[in-house]
Amino acid sequence: MEEKQKYPDHPERFEYEGQVMCREALTGRHYWEVEGTSVKNMGVAFQEVKRTGCDFQMDWSDKTWMLHNYLLHGFTFRHGHQSVYVPITFMDEQAFLARPQPMRVGMFLDWPAGILCFYWVSGDTRTLLHTFHSTFTEPVYPAFTVQAFSLTLLTVEKLETDHVPLGFTPEVSRERVGVSYSFQFPGSGLFQCSLTGLVFRATREAELTYRTQIWDEMLLLSANKQPGGPLFSIECPQDCIRELQLPHCQPEAGKPDLLRSTKSGSSSSSGSFGSSLMDLFFCHPTALLPDCLSVGHITDDGMSVIPPLKVTETHVVVSVSHLSGFGVVLERIKKFLTKPIRGQVLLFLRQLQRPLSILSVILLPSNVPLQDVKEQHTSSKFIQAPSFCSFHKGKTYRLHSDPAGLTIQPKTAQFFENYGPNYHATFEITLPTRTEDVTVMVRSPEEENIWDYALHLPAPAPASPDPAVQRRLGESLSAEEKLRSVRPDFINHVSNPVLDKLLDELQHCRVISDAEADQIRTKPRAEKARELIDTVRKKGAEASSRMTSALCSNDPYLSSELGLL
Repeated sequence: MEEKQKYPDHPERFEYEGQVMCREALTGRHYWEVEGTSVKNMGVAFQEVKRTGCDFQMDWSDKTWMLHNYLLHGFTFRHGHQSVYVPITFMDEQAFLARPQPMRVGMFLDWPAGILCFYWVSGDTRTLLHTFHSTFTEPVYPAFTVQAFSLTLLTVEKLETDHVPLGFTPEVSRERVGVSYSFQFPGSGLFQCSLTGLVFRATREAELTYRTQIWDEMLLLSANKQPGGPLFSIECPQDCIRELQLPHCQPEAGKPDLLRSTKSGSSSSSGSFGSSLMDLFFCHPTALLPDCLSVGHITDDGMSVIPPLKVTETHVVVSVSHLSGFGVVLERIKKFLTKPIRGQVLLFLRQLQRPLSILSVILLPSNVPLQDVKEQHTSSKFIQAPSFCSFHKGKTYRLHSDPAGLTIQPKTAQFFENYGPNYHATFEITLPTRTEDVTVMVRSPEEENIWDYALHLPAPAPASPDPAVQRRLGESLSAEEKLRSVRPDFINHVSNPVLDKLLDELQHCRVISDAEADQIRTKPRAEKARELIDTVRKKGAEASSRMTSALCSNDPYLSSELGLL
């Protein structure tokens, strides 16, 4: 029988009852795992993090580093008012939505180095999700926001950090063609690039440089291979890297349970293929290596094929001694190409001189680096959206929109495994400038929706304020005065979806009451915007500051134009 216990107020108590902070202060290097249901935030915090008032939310403080678990397609990582959205690339959307509860997340803290890593834990596999690089000026404490149900800190064996990658974001330099990436290994260990997915096992401190190159089709044909990923040219001092892990996009690779299903004689959707291809598609990782995934090693003498040490669900692992060009390759088997691969749908918005804009939709394999694609679309704004789905090579896909009637070119397009050098738009949609919302749908030849996204387009930019006004907004005005100064442009340009997000967040952190939120939601867009900003502004500095932060997070484009960023 459960019985509520009295919990007297004291200075260390959080005003929001779902927030929890551990007692143990952490410095040095630590690893722990969290298992729970309905865990909204998890991470670390300084002890003096604010605990009362409308700015008490854990994931909005500059004294916390948090995973925000509130999205269907991935996670958001927040520190202060900066947030990074991380889509889940190692499983398809349906598998992610159907993920077992409770979920399990690992965290590795290297306090002296200013590193906090988050890992998705599945069995014995830890997949790096995100890495914070910061400066910890005092001890940190594990901290959480729990909406309901349970939270458990698990006892784990001592983590061998040599087997778990630390994430890093490389320096990106623009080349005559494309971009290059560079990073300084601080010492030995396993390091994963956040932009390309490459993982390096370094033996010592060294300078690393790498870039994507064009595959030589003649070399591939001579070895009866086809590209299974980008070709990376890697430069590093001799013997500084002894292992390389390259991302692949084959969804069934590295799954031991597939061996059990075939050995037991169970049927599968690939049963019409015949025994040799059954062995190819449904096998233990060690049996999968020779026939499915390997690594092409390009030198001045040609191409050699390196058999992997192992294949995980996300990477092909090889031992290396001499660095040059490396890329995942596949057997050139026609029937194998009928299997789906993990793909991504990328969106870029380009404004035209006349009152029109062009939305470019690009279909690519999931292991193409986004940074390489962005470099070829510098005149367009990248639209961050959940992008991962599955495509069949050689199949024809069609793009649809809601509202219907928009001009879409071409009518259909065939998907192919494009690994550069050019990443042109697969489809283009012409949008009237006043379009606020459009749903984009990619459909298979069977007219099945394989990807869709409700896109909330940025409003037409208001006239840019004078630089002196921008400085004044950032330095001299109070929070209420900031809202008052941007009020007309906010009312004219904020979109309905952003308003709904602001209402949700401000209601959740008790800036506005349930009754106020319900009343504002019934209004048309402009009236809704007017009533929201006026209601919050009248509540004082804390409430106004909270709304400003929420707007900057949910619509950085408009916030920048208003001079709030």
